Amino acid sequence: MADKKAKYLEAAARFLEKGRPEKAMQEYQHLLDEDPNDPDGLRLLGELLVRQGQPSDAVPFLFRLGAVLARAGAQLKSAAAFKTVLKIDPECVDAYRYLVDIHLKLGMTAEASEFLLALAELSEKLGVTKDHLAIYRKLVELDPKNIAHRLRLAELCSAQGQLDEAVQAFRQAAKALQEQGRLQEYLKVAERLLRHVPSDTGLAKELANIYVQMGDTRSALQKLQLAHKHEPTDTETLLMLANLFAQLQQPAKAVHILKVMAHVHMQEGSVDGAQQAYRRVLQISPDDPDALKFFGG
Repeated sequence: MADKKAKYLEAAARFLEKGRPEKAMQEYQHLLDEDPNDPDGLRLLGELLVRQGQPSDAVPFLFRLGAVLARAGAQLKSAAAFKTVLKIDPECVDAYRYLVDIHLKLGMTAEASEFLLALAELSEKLGVTKDHLAIYRKLVELDPKNIAHRLRLAELCSAQGQLDEAVQAFRQAAKALQEQGRLQEYLKVAERLLRHVPSDTGLAKELANIYVQMGDTRSALQKLQLAHKHEPTDTETLLMLANLFAQLQQPAKAVHILKVMAHVHMQEGSVDGAQQAYRRVLQISPDDPDALKFFGG
């Protein structure tokens, strides 16, 4: 085979010297008929087709060259071949897949992430989104600190019914935003998280506190009402509700909530807790009969 290969290459070279590229292409094709995976034949035929203004015809040969070199362990040469393919055909999805794998094998995670992201964007453009979830899982694995990737993963998981994974991704993104002091972005993500887990009363109360500090009493009330719905006997929530109603100049509602709170404390055997609740009632309504009765008045 080595002799035949040399014969074909020499013949192709002579034809090129004579300005007969079409004959040279035939010689390269003869070589590939003998060995479809010969890297020299694939490269030379692909390059010649490009020079002859036939780049789309060159793509199959250059792509196969990249695959052959990848299997042979020549990763950098393989990457160069696939990059050439993408220059000709920027929508070659499989070339991106190879480039991701090659750069991962080379330990070049940043470059692999870039090609993964490009693959995700191209897949979305082409409407081929079945692998999006796997792509973004890999992106998050390669770059755990990238909040945008984690949020996209959360959205994809949510859309595909992977709710546990969506919640985890939203929660991790929210935590990272909070640690970075990006309050407005944190609130948006935390709100989305709460829509997925409305029973997370701790998160609801945390958001309520933030909204109170921001002066957004309406949003704070919504969050406290949600927390109260899921944990109606939680005394912390009840106290927060009462204080908020008092702040909103709705003393009757504040007093009602405080009495509920006192009742809960009594059921739990906490007389001190009930006393604190009724003292707060008297601060709002000094003549309240129930509070006066509780204290023996």
